[in-house]
Amino acid sequence: MASAWKCRSLETNAFELGGKTRLSLSVGLAFCLQLFVLVAAGYGQAHAPAWSFEGNQPGAHVGFSVCSAGDVNGDGYGDVLVGAPHNDNGSADEGAAYLFLGSTAGLSLAPDWMTESDQSGAHLGSSVASAGDVNGDGYGDVLVGAPDYDDGQEDEGAVFLYLGSPGGLSSAFARLWQGDQAGARFGSSVSSAGNVDADGFDDVLIGAPGFDGGEMDEGAAFLFLGAASELPAAPAWSAEGNQAGASFGSSVAALGDMNGDGFGDVVIGVPFYDGGNVDQGQARVFGGTSSGLGGSPLHSFETHDEGARFGHSVAGAGNLSGDGNRRILFGAPLYAYTHAEEGGTFLANLGQPVFFLDFGRQDFAHRGVSIASSGDVNADGLMDVVIGADVFDAGEEDEGMVTVHLGHPSFVVDRTAAWSVDGNQPFCAFGSSVAFAGDVNGDGFDDVVIGAPQYDRGQVDEGRAFLFLGPSGTTLGVGGSEVPSLQPLQFAIEPNPISTEAEFVFNGNMQALVLEIFDPQGRLIDLLRPSGPRVRWSPFASLPRGIYFARVQGRNISETVKFAIIR
Repeated sequence: MASAWKCRSLETNAFELGGKTRLSLSVGLAFCLQLFVLVAAGYGQAHAPAWSFEGNQPGAHVGFSVCSAGDVNGDGYGDVLVGAPHNDNGSADEGAAYLFLGSTAGLSLAPDWMTESDQSGAHLGSSVASAGDVNGDGYGDVLVGAPDYDDGQEDEGAVFLYLGSPGGLSSAFARLWQGDQAGARFGSSVSSAGNVDADGFDDVLIGAPGFDGGEMDEGAAFLFLGAASELPAAPAWSAEGNQAGASFGSSVAALGDMNGDGFGDVVIGVPFYDGGNVDQGQARVFGGTSSGLGGSPLHSFETHDEGARFGHSVAGAGNLSGDGNRRILFGAPLYAYTHAEEGGTFLANLGQPVFFLDFGRQDFAHRGVSIASSGDVNADGLMDVVIGADVFDAGEEDEGMVTVHLGHPSFVVDRTAAWSVDGNQPFCAFGSSVAFAGDVNGDGFDDVVIGAPQYDRGQVDEGRAFLFLGPSGTTLGVGGSEVPSLQPLQFAIEPNPISTEAEFVFNGNMQALVLEIFDPQGRLIDLLRPSGPRVRWSPFASLPRGIYFARVQGRNISETVKFAIIR
């Protein structure tokens, strides 16, 4: 059962979205690993991720899902949740989810919290999301989906709710919701619904795309209301796809109050909906009411393009143009505009046709396999958009690419990417998940988290998640070249953060080694040439507290580590 799901899951979410022939990832170790490079469009600058986390276990698929966790411990910094649905820790493919807390130094390097399913083949971590604040205590809560969890029904699925507190997330889940139907795959998608009934508590939306109502595999979605004490076990609302094989609930998202009635609204994706064209896809918006969600959609969106799978990804865009209107984002990863299965992305106002945002510009790029609001990455007061294309080729086959587009007062969102980043490793599925990360370091700019679940860094398909700081142009510049490295440098700073002095520690490969220290704008402030595995460094007396970057370079080596000065 577990191995069968593994193939089906990868196909549905990323890898059977097109007709390209895929090479076995067992060849991944024959390729040189390359540093991820973030390119600011129009500026010629290149930037490194500020943080990353990898699986260190073959086939774990870290980064299959990523999200902002909100602020789970109430310290004012955004936190991040990462899923690894094929992680094994005593039970094969039980899955795991990891929490990383934000701080002035950014995200913690090691997980501050993790959870597992303790059931073989459950694939916990296939979906992760912030739940908002479901009990009104002021701390962010999170959702973790396990769509192949069994409890009396095979692959019924389950979703675990964990509550935030001053100490972070609880070790025990506060509520377990289950699908109660074989093959429903309840929890394939999860999201906060916002506050749909305007009672002051955030609510929870869960998708079950394999649910059978009156139609086989029509799919369903369920709403659970927040509450101050005991959270309800039964849904307050549900809806079904009403078409065989439609997979209603494959994606779910909160929209906020789209129509100004004071109640939060939601959008649900139906990527295999047939509306005159096979698998054209659809997305349906349901409006909030005093008792939950309405029984009929406020609006249904389609593109009428055969096989496009519109609604594979959906998201609330917020206010993109400063006009007070909230928009909705849609991804159609198999949309064909000028290239086969290049993928397309769209946005819409409630009650209006979809507006074409951008497309893949390359055969089988699968642009729109993931789409999300990126928050306000440049702090201009307008929301921005992040888009993934998990099999885009940019020098490496099927490496994947992610772009960020800025909100704009004249034309809603700039179709020209403000910056883009690609995977720089064949078949790593970079961009199969993208998300708003919140402001993880408290600098006033929102940040972006990206998953590459088939990334190899010592272990085949271990997966990796990456964080990029906003705005583009403030993360460390690393030059325009890609630096291959067959062996990670294992570079560290002790302690981190630094108050008076620190040691930079690295392994014994010392050929032509240079240590450079940069400020957040990428300006070089110190350069050292170490002669051994450790070098002591004391910050200049005039160096202000804040975030800095240390880069070690040598023959076939380049590694960057972020650190903070706190004195």
